[in-house]
Amino acid sequence: MLNFGRFPKFDNLVSLRLERVKIVESELFSCFPNLEELVLVDFKLPGDLYGLEVISFRLLRLTISSCYCNFSGHQKLMLLTPKLVFLDLKGLIPVNLEAYEAPLLETIRIDHCYPVATMHRRGAQFDKNQQKDNAMNILKRFGNAKCVQLSLSTIEVLLLHCIHCFHYVLML
Repeated sequence: MLNFGRFPKFDNLVSLRLERVKIVESELFSCFPNLEELVLVDFKLPGDLYGLEVISFRLLRLTISSCYCNFSGHQKLMLLTPKLVFLDLKGLIPVNLEAYEAPLLETIRIDHCYPVATMHRRGAQFDKNQQKDNAMNILKRFGNAKCVQLSLSTIEVLLLHCIHCFHYVLML
């Protein structure tokens, strides 16, 4: 993975896609003041970084896909994107998401697309109960969205608690 850190200011850049990069600074998107679309695919945060901040007052669309980050313990994903209209999360659902109001949010799409076998191959820790809690937290934070799209695997994770309760009742 290529290390991605502070860049010179790009005033005219409106769309940025980063794939297979190691983000080495927590807030590096302020050098793109007119950014409207940000796509992060297969990125990684080093363990000593406290998290990732996406601060943009013009950002409309944000996609975070297949990140190699635990977002556990001290690491956070912080969004300050008041004009955000589309949020797309694919892969593991971030644990510590801090998001400030996104009053214009139209669509949120969550695709928890990691089967357990894939997680074991990558050596990642995977807790379905934590993923369920994370998804519920995100849905609560973005309750003003006009459209919520959930993949089948995300729905399965959300129903996990209900299934455990149902099994418990059957055993009584």
